[in-house]
Amino acid sequence: MSVLSLISLLIHPSLSFDDDLELDFPEEEVEEPLLQNLSVQEPLLQKPNFYMEITMLCLICLYISNVYIGKQKNERLATGWLYLLKPLFQENFSMTGVAEKEGDGEMLKEANHVFKYYASGRYNMGYILGTLELLKRQDLFNTLFISPFSKEQDKVSYEIPIKQENPNPIAFMLCRTNQVKNIRANHNDIKTLTSAIDVGLPSGYTLLAESSEAAEFLFNTNVIRLIESLSNSIEMVYVTDQVNLIQSYPITLVSSFVYPKDGKDVDFVATQAQLVITLADLTSKLALSGKVKAAAEKERATMNKEKVKEINQQREEERLQKKYDQKKKEEEKMQGLSKEKKRKLEEKEYKKELKKKGLKFKMVKG
Repeated sequence: MSVLSLISLLIHPSLSFDDDLELDFPEEEVEEPLLQNLSVQEPLLQKPNFYMEITMLCLICLYISNVYIGKQKNERLATGWLYLLKPLFQENFSMTGVAEKEGDGEMLKEANHVFKYYASGRYNMGYILGTLELLKRQDLFNTLFISPFSKEQDKVSYEIPIKQENPNPIAFMLCRTNQVKNIRANHNDIKTLTSAIDVGLPSGYTLLAESSEAAEFLFNTNVIRLIESLSNSIEMVYVTDQVNLIQSYPITLVSSFVYPKDGKDVDFVATQAQLVITLADLTSKLALSGKVKAAAEKERATMNKEKVKEINQQREEERLQKKYDQKKKEEEKMQGLSKEKKRKLEEKEYKKELKKKGLKFKMVKG
């Protein structure tokens, strides 16, 4: 079919094709799909991968094993501590143990790494509470990632409320020399009342006390010998009349020691407890001369006066801060009000202020 014939057909649609008329459209070749050479293969069977399951199972086993072994080791150390401490406590106190009823046991297990032993029944001490705080050996994360890289050690501490035969002001701290600055920053009474006094302590230790008279009485030859036998296991021994655990026992002794590594050097355990009991006994018997006692009481009066001043200053700062916050809140509230509403609010605040001062409000109309 010619181009002219196609154009005429478009212009005159009434025209029809003759039988002889043929359309010369190019024939499209249809490609038959080439399926003859394709072959279907059966899917390959994959071997199961148990690596993830095996890893998880190993971790669970490791966790359970660490919990069991860690708990057992801490309980073994605590049992050894109690075994060494019990005779000394029974010798110096009439009642020992923390059991609520017979058969409960004499040591309190506060956590898997914290154990307490208690004794009472001594005329000059309210009680003695020993706390053994061990490393968290049952904690897998702590065992793998913290303990190997930290300097943390097992610790044992003692707490004793003390009553004196004749009330005397007292405050002293036996500590490591490299900790003096930190201790002064955290204990106001030690910072204000005490100074370093030489009583013949082993190298690396410092005594911060109020007077040479008190220091020489408390740290006699027997006490110095006990300190020397404990090597570097003493962290601190703190005695003060500024902390009251029991009202009728106005002086408090708090101490901290390093527990022998893996339970070795077990003689240290009884000696540590003996040191705090001896210092508590001496503290209860302390009798200062009139001049030293008067000076100590004067220093305390000055310290207490400064303490009251600081408290009042802190309260004033809190009051001013509260007032500032309230004023700021009111200003933010007034920003979105009209002039009339602002005027009424200001008038209301003015009346309230006058009422606080005891004055009557009188409005003057123009």
